Amino acid sequence: MNIPDNNSYASIFDQRGQWYHQAMELIPDSRKVEFQLLYDKILLNPDDKILDFPSGGGYLGDFLPENIKLFELEISKSFAKVHGISLGSWDHLPFENNFFNVIFCCAAFHHVSTEMRQKYLAECYRVLLPGGFLSIADADVNENVSKFLNGYVNENNSMGHHGDFLDENSAQNFAGSAFEIIQNNIYHYNWYLTTEKSSSLKYIKLIFGLDKPDDEDLEKYLKKNLNLRINNDDRYTIDWSLRYIVLKKI
Repeated sequence: MNIPDNNSYASIFDQRGQWYHQAMELIPDSRKVEFQLLYDKILLNPDDKILDFPSGGGYLGDFLPENIKLFELEISKSFAKVHGISLGSWDHLPFENNFFNVIFCCAAFHHVSTEMRQKYLAECYRVLLPGGFLSIADADVNENVSKFLNGYVNENNSMGHHGDFLDENSAQNFAGSAFEIIQNNIYHYNWYLTTEKSSSLKYIKLIFGLDKPDDEDLEKYLKKNLNLRINNDDRYTIDWSLRYIVLKKI
C-alpha cells in the first residue's frame, strides 16, 4: 500500500508531535503494558545495545530494564526537538554494521509504505548483530484499533488517517530469508487513563489529533467500540491491541 505523503510518519508528527507529546506527559504510564510487551519474548541483558526507532519523545526508555544501552533516533523534526535527539530515516540508520542487540519499532509502521518498509528491514538487518532481534508492534487490520484509526480518527482529525496495518502474513513478508520468526501474535490489553473523564478524553484527543469531536461524541464512540470504563483503581481505561512481531537475524 502507498501511504499518502501527508500521512507519512514525518509529515504527521512534524505537525502534531507536540500534541502527542502533551498526551504522553499527561499520562506517562498509559501505555506501560504496550511498551513492555515489545520484549515479552526477548531476554534483555545488561549492556545490550538497544535502538528505539522512531522513538517519539523518548517514552519507551522508562519501561526498559536498567543497565542497557539505549539509543534513540527520530524521523519527525518535532519529536527530535522535543527530546533532543538526532534525526534518521527509514532507509538510513546512521550506525555501523552489526551494532545492536535489539531494535524496537512501536506503533509507527502503519505510516510506512511497502517499499520503504523493505528498505528499513534491510537497514535493520545491517545494523543488528547476528542473532539480534527486531521487534515490531502495530495495529492489526482485523482489530477494533485499526477500525478506530482509519475510521473515527480519519473522520475527526483534520489531517485524516490512512494507515496500512499488519495481518497474519506480515511476519513472513518481513522475515523473508534474512530473519527467523520468533513471535507473531496479537496481544489484548488496556490503556490506562486518569481518574477524571475530562482529562482522559483530553489524552485521547491529543494523542490522535482529534480536533473535530466534542467530548460527548468521543465518549460515546469509545464506550461502544473500545469499552471505555472505570477500573478497580478508579482510572478510566480503554481496550487496545497490537500485533507483535519479533524477528531474529539469521
